[in-house]
Amino acid sequence: MAAPLGFFPPLARIARPAMSATVEPAPAAKPAERAPAADLLELSGRSAGAAPAATIQPEALVTQPPPASDVPVARAARPAPPATLTPLTTASEAADAPLGPSPLVAALSHQFASAVAADPATAGAWARWTPAQQADLQRLLSHPGQASCYAAAGTAAALLPSLVRGGQLLQTDRQGASTLQHLLRMQSQAAPAGLNSAELCAETVANLAQPGRINQHDRGTCTVTTLEFLHARSQPADYTRLLCGLLGNQGKVAFQGGDFLHRNATGVDPDNSGRSHVDRVYQSSMMNAAYQGIALYNNSDDSFYTLAGRQYRGSGLFDKHVDYLMTQTLGKSTKVMNFENDPKIFEADLRRARSLGHEVYVSLSWSPDPGDKHSSHALAFERFQGDEVLLRNPWGDGESGGDNGPPRQVVGAHGEISMKRADFFTHLTSAVRPKRPFLHVWTNRLRFWISGESASGKA
Repeated sequence: MAAPLGFFPPLARIARPAMSATVEPAPAAKPAERAPAADLLELSGRSAGAAPAATIQPEALVTQPPPASDVPVARAARPAPPATLTPLTTASEAADAPLGPSPLVAALSHQFASAVAADPATAGAWARWTPAQQADLQRLLSHPGQASCYAAAGTAAALLPSLVRGGQLLQTDRQGASTLQHLLRMQSQAAPAGLNSAELCAETVANLAQPGRINQHDRGTCTVTTLEFLHARSQPADYTRLLCGLLGNQGKVAFQGGDFLHRNATGVDPDNSGRSHVDRVYQSSMMNAAYQGIALYNNSDDSFYTLAGRQYRGSGLFDKHVDYLMTQTLGKSTKVMNFENDPKIFEADLRRARSLGHEVYVSLSWSPDPGDKHSSHALAFERFQGDEVLLRNPWGDGESGGDNGPPRQVVGAHGEISMKRADFFTHLTSAVRPKRPFLHVWTNRLRFWISGESASGKA
């Protein structure tokens, strides 16, 4: 059985059984019933030192939030935004404002134009946009509610130009719709009760420009947080399409693999995790989808429940769940590889997958104690670099190295780490990568065994 994938938080205690690895949040009390899972390996990394969430009543799994009142609420007059672009107190105040020019919109438009002109690569990319595409981007920037959110996130001056330069905004999904078109739809559609469309759109832009912002914080969602990171980085148009559907009126959207993803009602309201709204909704909905109706994930206490309302188990997912979610989300058939002390095979396959532009997900034992029963943690594999292996930890900016996990060095501000090759293979339990034809796989392995890393990109 492949090593399980779940969640492991920074500075949190981890444990591992002889045949399984799981990192689960510490519950307030031992669940009354728990399905046996001793033969499965699971990952569940959550933020260090986070207090366990209070257990909720099972009815919360199906109870929808009460509808917003139809009685209009008086709003205080809004002061003119200062020239320094200090954001409004809340984005929601501006969200319902009528469309039209404002000092803030004009200032942000000027900042965007200046940032584009200051960088030759960005200016060149912008010049290749059609007038209609440029007008669409101006519409995205000019919505009054959107502008206040952009000012708050620094998006207009820094992040949008980087998306122009990188080409993410014009990338299209399988239906031919661009990231920019999905953002415009998200901006204009009604948001779930308690959320704000403009703020959701700004958070999505921030994730597209800097996927390293995506973070599991104190929930046991290292598996789906890593998937969200890979999705936003490699397929920005589809990532935005999926979020747009999840956050729309119906609260459901088709995966690229054909199944449907439904919004998890328990993940809509803000919680104590510190995640953005889009990260919370994406991750809780993916956790719910993993069991395909067998169990339901409750974001409030980071646990799974049976359809009858009994607690089923804590957070974290297994390899088979990640395999299903990656195939459905990224639209490519994947394969779970269990590590059985065969580093040459693994290195050949991982190198080849990355050389083809495929995303790779790995599960590592995260405790120095071989007897620890809750140690598996999901990460994104980046590349081999000499005697080092580069990975991305879903703890994001909460990753600080130290004794909480295998020996490693922090090499970036958003969870990027470097690990010695020997330590990587000592702690590696499994990987999930796209499937390839049998003959291609073994041709590449043979070349790698014969010629080393110089042959890893040829088969």
